[in-house]
Amino acid sequence: MGLANAVTDLVASLSELLSSVVGTAYALAHSFVAGLWGLVAGVLAMFGDLGKGAIDFGEGVGRFVVGNAALLGLAAAGFYAYKRFVAQPQREGHRPAVKVNGGGKKTN
Repeated sequence: MGLANAVTDLVASLSELLSSVVGTAYALAHSFVAGLWGLVAGVLAMFGDLGKGAIDFGEGVGRFVVGNAALLGLAAAGFYAYKRFVAQPQREGHRPAVKVNGGGKKTN
């Protein structure tokens, strides 16, 4: 009976070894596929969040411009007045106070 028990134990051990190898291969393949799927889902979620963030940013800038239209209009009017009256003080009909003629001499 000792030989029969030894052969039975050997077959049971080989059966458990084969079962363990197959289970490990399945777990490894499943982990790889699940990781790859998670990576693809994460990249797609990142692009979705990036697009949503860009839309939110544009919406925020638009709300800022609309909310501050009066202030921006006053700033634009001030800039126009500065360029028109301060940066270019010589208008038509006015002569410069000092004029340089062709010889390089100053005359009034």
